[in-house]
Amino acid sequence: MRRIAQFVLLCLVSGLAASPAWADDAAKARAKALFIEGRGHFAASRLAKALTAFEQSNAIRPHPLMLYNIAQVYEAMEDLPRAIDTMRKFVATDAADADAKGKLASLEKTLSTWPEVSLTTQPAGAAVKVGGPDMSVRCTTPCTVRLPPGERILRFELTNYQPVERPV
Repeated sequence: MRRIAQFVLLCLVSGLAASPAWADDAAKARAKALFIEGRGHFAASRLAKALTAFEQSNAIRPHPLMLYNIAQVYEAMEDLPRAIDTMRKFVATDAADADAKGKLASLEKTLSTWPEVSLTTQPAGAAVKVGGPDMSVRCTTPCTVRLPPGERILRFELTNYQPVERPV
């Protein structure tokens, strides 16, 4: 019986010693799976799901190139302020190249041509989404957003109220 107890204790001690490496491998595998999932969502234009997967992957194992992926999703969502902010973070890393810097300049130039739209609701505090219910929240009213030229659907969501969509 004593030998079994020693063996179990030895296994537990060995397992504890290996835990950090195993945990690191598990985190790396989870981050990679989320990246692959995000890439699939992005290719299928499921942008909100792609953003969530990329952000979760980056939270588990931060990587500069993940910032580039996140910026691409924001750009596809036509959320250029967030795309620019994320691209600036990427450009500040060692992984950025001249193309990334050019992309950042292009995003900034494009955003400067977009009109600002001031939004208010009664009552205040509604979450504003551009493009539909599965998109990320752009701001909370009252707020100002920049939108590309052309018609867009704004969705206003507030707890205890029915969501409202309006063309702009």
